[in-house]
Amino acid sequence: LSATLEQEEESLRREQADKAEYTTTGAGVATQLQETRELLEAAETSNRQLTKSRDLLVAQLRNSKEVVARITADNLMFLNKIKHCETKLEQAVKEREVVRIDLNTSDNRWFEHMRDELQKVTQSHLD
Repeated sequence: LSATLEQEEESLRREQADKAEYTTTGAGVATQLQETRELLEAAETSNRQLTKSRDLLVAQLRNSKEVVARITADNLMFLNKIKHCETKLEQAVKEREVVRIDLNTSDNRWFEHMRDELQKVTQSHLD
């Protein structure tokens, strides 16, 4: 009877140890589950923040491309205006040269005419 009692007590201690082990293991699993849920929530929050950042960067990139396109168009217009102004300047220089030659020719004819007139007036006064 004593041996059976000891066996029963030993069996009971084993069951209690197993139960304590299961309780400890269960608590460990519950703790791991809670930690995993917290990590998952942190990862989802980080994912949302990264998605917002990505969307913002995509919008900024789109805006930057529009700015580059606008500046490029402005630069091309500016270059065309410069080319047009250079052409007009060349034309004005040519016209100025023609007018200068005309003026010199006219001046010479006018001075020759005035000289002739003065010579006639002087000659008439001398006669």
